[in-house]
Amino acid sequence: MDLKTNKVDELDKMYFYLKKIKGKFTDNYQHQFENSLFKAKGGLIVMFLLITIIYQIRYEKSKKAQTFFTTSSTRWKVLFDASITFLLGALTTAFIWMSRVGPEIFLTSSPYKPMIIVGLILGLFVIAQESSGFNRYMAKKETSEGKGPYSDIDKGSEGGTEELDISPNSGDPFLNSISTLSIIILGVGLLYFTINMFIATYYGYKSEKHNISDLPGMFKGTILPIYGICLELFIVVLLNSSGPLISSKLRNEPIRSTTLGVTAVVAVIAFTVHLMIQWNGMMPTNTL
Repeated sequence: MDLKTNKVDELDKMYFYLKKIKGKFTDNYQHQFENSLFKAKGGLIVMFLLITIIYQIRYEKSKKAQTFFTTSSTRWKVLFDASITFLLGALTTAFIWMSRVGPEIFLTSSPYKPMIIVGLILGLFVIAQESSGFNRYMAKKETSEGKGPYSDIDKGSEGGTEELDISPNSGDPFLNSISTLSIIILGVGLLYFTINMFIATYYGYKSEKHNISDLPGMFKGTILPIYGICLELFIVVLLNSSGPLISSKLRNEPIRSTTLGVTAVVAVIAFTVHLMIQWNGMMPTNTL
């Protein structure tokens, strides 16, 4: 009898917990989506920035560890790349804002803050990827064969003065274990926030308040809603996926399969997030 009672109590608690989670999304799905998106993107940037600090301190003078950011003669390429990415992000936001509120209202609807925020986030991400050694890591096979821009850096005068131990067992076992644990924690965190974003989007779509068919039409109705959202998606994907290709050109890198893979991933993310923002009803409107 006690066992049955305990099982019933556990089921009741689980039902109450699931109902509480559902209520959290149904009552405020916009907040849940925005909060999860901010933490996922912000978490990635903070992680790369922290790795940058450690990487730059530990490997500032090491051979076969120099990056475009570490090397003074190529640092401008990273900053220029980040500036272009900032501009692409700002232009994407500006286009969407203008298409929703109209050209006349655009300048008086305070679009500059979101333009700057989006551009800064994307630009910082570009800098953090290079300064943390991530881009060099992605090109390690090509570099080990004596090809590519990182190989050129290694052979140049700024290629480092201290030998770098790159053997499989190099480094302190404790620090290596912490690194592995950190990656696992980050992966779990990103998965959690991503799932939250999809759940919030589901309830936003289910509300039937912010679907594509409900749009009043872009540019004062001159473009039908379905064509307008398709045009927005095309512009968003085009501008955002141009970033990795521009980065490769600035580094004089060939367009490798990894470059195309990153470009495809960026395009899918840009496409998906744009629809998520639409279905969560977080696009600017002409009522601003």
